[in-house]
Amino acid sequence: MFLKARVEWGYRWWAWAVIALLWVPSASAVDRELKAMIHNFKQTPLEVKRSNVVLVQTYATPSLTAGAEPETRKKRVRYANKTGQLPVAYQLSGEMVCANKTQQAIEALGLTIIPLDAFHQPIEKAGQGQAYSVEQLIAEVPPGTTRRLAWEHTVQSGDIYEVAVLVTRVRYADGTVWFAPAEEMVKLF
Repeated sequence: MFLKARVEWGYRWWAWAVIALLWVPSASAVDRELKAMIHNFKQTPLEVKRSNVVLVQTYATPSLTAGAEPETRKKRVRYANKTGQLPVAYQLSGEMVCANKTQQAIEALGLTIIPLDAFHQPIEKAGQGQAYSVEQLIAEVPPGTTRRLAWEHTVQSGDIYEVAVLVTRVRYADGTVWFAPAEEMVKLF
């Protein structure tokens, strides 16, 4: 009797463990929080108070790959030499708190995103020779208010240690545009 109860409990525990292992999504991701460096220019209309950046590394399974071999689609293991495999994708996901220091409403901003290595050197994009990207964010920020804004940016490498986030363009509701001083941008890096 005691042995039977013990076997039933062990069976139930094992069944739940198997169910938990089978409950795996078809794509998995690994997140790594990065250091976020912010820089506000002297005359910036939109001041960045704080910023958080996470590097998201996404793996796609062969079952989601279009045109994969039939026997490959059934397997959940990635092999580098199989046809139809998707490469690992990297994405920076950021959030920042910004304050509008002007008397005008802001309707859009340009963020310059610079991935940096462990030695604080910009990581250049393969084949493009530049280390930065400009992301456009459409967001209304009324005069004198603070807003939390989120952004995403695709990168080619997971070897990022730190990310510099700069507001380099601002478009006001009346259509005028502010640009960050180019000479200050050159001095940063």
